[in-house]
Amino acid sequence: MKTRIMSLVCAIALIFTLFPQIEAKALEHTQTAPLYIYSKDCPEEYMEYALNTVGDFLGSSEYNDITDPWIGTPFTFANPESNIYYFPIYDNGKIAYTFRVYKTYTGDITGILSEALVNDLNEFSAQTNAENPLKIYCKDDDSIIFSKEDSPYSLSFENSANQSEADLDGSFVVIECKMEDKIEKTVRPRGGDSYINLFPNINYIDVQPQDTYWCVGYVSAAILNYTKINATITPKEFMKLYGITDPKKGTYLRNLYYYLIADYVKGTGKFSSSALSFLDMAIEIEEGRPVAISMRNIKNTSTEEGVGNHAVVVRGLDSYRAHFSIWNPWYRFYESIVTLDSYTPAISSTREYSYSRDGRTVYGIKNLA
Repeated sequence: MKTRIMSLVCAIALIFTLFPQIEAKALEHTQTAPLYIYSKDCPEEYMEYALNTVGDFLGSSEYNDITDPWIGTPFTFANPESNIYYFPIYDNGKIAYTFRVYKTYTGDITGILSEALVNDLNEFSAQTNAENPLKIYCKDDDSIIFSKEDSPYSLSFENSANQSEADLDGSFVVIECKMEDKIEKTVRPRGGDSYINLFPNINYIDVQPQDTYWCVGYVSAAILNYTKINATITPKEFMKLYGITDPKKGTYLRNLYYYLIADYVKGTGKFSSSALSFLDMAIEIEEGRPVAISMRNIKNTSTEEGVGNHAVVVRGLDSYRAHFSIWNPWYRFYESIVTLDSYTPAISSTREYSYSRDGRTVYGIKNLA
C-alpha cells in the first residue's frame, strides 16, 4: 500500500514539474507584440514563392544564429501603386529579418532577405492596434515615412493626395501581422557558401546618403579598407582624388580600377565593362576577394554612361542555391539576393537595378591583410 501511495505522489509531483515546461513550450513561439499594418492583401503567388524560398536562404551559414524561424503575414506600402511585399521573418518571437518579394522587369518573381525595416517594425509593434494601424509610405525620393493616427508628428509626407488615394482605395485593409508558418531551413552539405565580412562592426559604419551620388566612393573605400590596400581612406578622400567634392556629382566605377593599378599598388585589380559569370564571381568570393559592381537602373531612360547606375559590393555567395550577398552603401546591413539581374533596394518603389544589363565590374582585388 505504501508503495502505491509513494508512486502516486511521485506521479503527481512529476505532472506539476512538467507544467512550467509545457507552458514555456507554448510561449516559445509567441511573438513579443502584435503589429497592425494598413496594407493591400498579398497575391497568392507571392506567398507561395516566399514559403518555398526563404528556407533556402536561412539554411546557409550566414544565418546560423536564427534558431526558431517563422514567416509572418506580408504587407506592402500604403501607396496605391505599391507592389513590393515584405514578409516579416521572426526568430524567437521577434522580427529578425524581412523577405521582400516582387516581380522583376521580366515578370519573374524574386526575393531579397535583409534587415530592412526591422528595427522600426519591432519598435512600432507594441504601439498599434486594429483601430490605429501603422501606415508605411514610400516617397518619390525613396525615403520611408511611418505614420499612425495618434502620432501625426511622425508623418512628414508632403503629398497628402497619395494618402487620401490610399485611404479611399478599397483594396487596402488593416492586417494583423503575425507569425504564420514555421520555416524549415534547407539542409545542405558542409561548405558551399562563402562570406566576406567587410566591416568589423557594420552597425557603426558611415553609409551613403541616398540624395548623394557617391556610391563609387563608399564602395571603393570599403574594399580598400578591408583589403588593407588603403586601410584609412574615406569615401570623401577617394572622390577628391578625382576632383569631386560636390555630393551631387558621381564618378565611374573604373576609377577604382585606375586606383588599384597605380604604381604604388602592383598586381591587383581588373576591370570589365560587362557582368562576370556566376562561376567567375564564385571564384572571387571563395578566394576572399570582394567584387565591386555597377548596376543599371532599368527604369532610368537616360543613355548617358553612368547615369542611373548604382555601385554595390558582392561580398558573399551560396553556391548550393546560387544566391548572392551584397552590401549596398545606403544600408548598415548586408542583403541576400536571388539574382543580380534584378535588385530593387530595400526602401524603394521606383528603382530596379540590373547587373546583367550594362553592368560594370572591378575584380581580382588582392587582399593584403
